[in-house]
Amino acid sequence: MSRNIVALLLAVSLASHCHADDKALPASKEKAAVDLAKKAYEEQVAAAKSAYNEAIERAKKKLMNSYDLSIAAAMKRGGGDALDLANQLNDEKKSMAVLIESGGAPAQTSAAASIKKTLVGTWLLVGVKAGSAPWASEMTFSQEGSVLSRSNSGNAKGTWMLEPGKKQIILRWEGADTWDALKLPLNPELTMAESHFGPDLMVARKIR
Repeated sequence: MSRNIVALLLAVSLASHCHADDKALPASKEKAAVDLAKKAYEEQVAAAKSAYNEAIERAKKKLMNSYDLSIAAAMKRGGGDALDLANQLNDEKKSMAVLIESGGAPAQTSAAASIKKTLVGTWLLVGVKAGSAPWASEMTFSQEGSVLSRSNSGNAKGTWMLEPGKKQIILRWEGADTWDALKLPLNPELTMAESHFGPDLMVARKIR
C-alpha cells in the first residue's frame, strides 16, 4: 500500500474522529444541563414535601387545640347537653386524629365524602330482640351532620359522626344518653347496625 493511500486513510480516520468529538461535546453539555435540572427538581420536591409536612403538623396542632378548648368549655358549662357535647367532641377528636395519621386530609377526605354522599337521605332501621316486638324507625340524615328519627314511639333529633377507627357512623340523640350506629361499609341495600339497647339483629336500608 503506497504512502499516499496510508496518509489518506489516516486523514479520513482523524477527520471522522474529530467530527465525532464535535458531536459528543454538545451532547455532553446537554446531559450536564439535564442532570443539573434533575438535581434542582429533586431539591425543590424535597423542600416542598418538608414544607407540606410542617404545614400539616401545624394545622393538626391547631385543630387539636381547638377541640381541647371547646371540650373544656363544654365541660365547664356543665349540664347534660353540654357533657354530651363534650363527649361527642372528644370522640370526634379521636376520629380526626386517626384520619390525619392514616394518610392526611386529601385521600381520607375523599373517602369521607363518598360515605357522606351515600348516607345523606332517609334510611329505614329495623331491630329485633328476643321477647320484644320488632323496632323500626325512619332516620333522615343531613349533610350538616344532623339526623331526625321518626317512629311510632315518637320523634328524636340528634347528630351523626363518622368514626373511621371504629368503622362506623355513630348517632347520638339530644337529651338522652342513647346511641345507634351504622357499620361501615355503607350499603344502601343492606347495612348492619347496632344500638344501645342491644338488639339481637339490627339492619338498615336506604329508602330515599
